[in-house]
Amino acid sequence: MAPGTLTSGVAREGLNAVRAPEAEPAPAPVAEAAPEPVADTAPVETSEPVVADAAVATAADQDADNYLDAAELEIGLDPGDPDSDDDGVADGDEVNIYFTDPFNGDSDGDGASDGEELFSTMTDPLVWDDFTAANGGATE
Repeated sequence: MAPGTLTSGVAREGLNAVRAPEAEPAPAPVAEAAPEPVADTAPVETSEPVVADAAVATAADQDADNYLDAAELEIGLDPGDPDSDDDGVADGDEVNIYFTDPFNGDSDGDGASDGEELFSTMTDPLVWDDFTAANGGATE
């Protein structure tokens, strides 16, 4: 046996006492019981999905479509309807960002709505030949 090897008992007393392996058995492993499975615990969707549009209604833009009510009235849009042509694109975004027609849901006449082209197929709502409903939305 090598010098300084502890075979039993305690080499020193106090907090830093060195004990031989057989002097103090290792604590038994603690096995925690697995939780009982609960049937049908999937969360239930109780509300409509939240639209990612962060537009906020103001006194000057009551429908929060990013187009001032006075300007909407000037060109014939409804200041109480944020998407006059129901294409999925706010009237103000059509006029100021995408340059599509807020009176026509399919500005390029290719059979896909402006919103579908902008947010789904990622095609240009102003170019009629980059999307056709007949070929399933593939660009040509």
